[in-house]
Amino acid sequence: MKDKKRIIIEAEVKEDGRLHLNFNTFKEDNHPTRYELLSIMVHGLVMSTKIACEGLDYETQGKLIKDVFDILKKDLFDYDSFIDLKIKTE
Repeated sequence: MKDKKRIIIEAEVKEDGRLHLNFNTFKEDNHPTRYELLSIMVHGLVMSTKIACEGLDYETQGKLIKDVFDILKKDLFDYDSFIDLKIKTE
């Protein structure tokens, strides 16, 4: 299990509608660095999007993928998206 990275994701919708995510790891695991976490999450997003698109017509797939990009653009450049962000030092 030494080379594997396991991440626990807890999600909660706050009263104001924002999605609050909390990332945890198992105590016995080798914890991922923030860059490894980013890589894992980006690849997870790609896989999740592909799974969500499976069986949909091309127009619906395109809309779904556009929606994913729109959320990324909005949240990456909206300061309020990170108001609760707490980063632990590695």
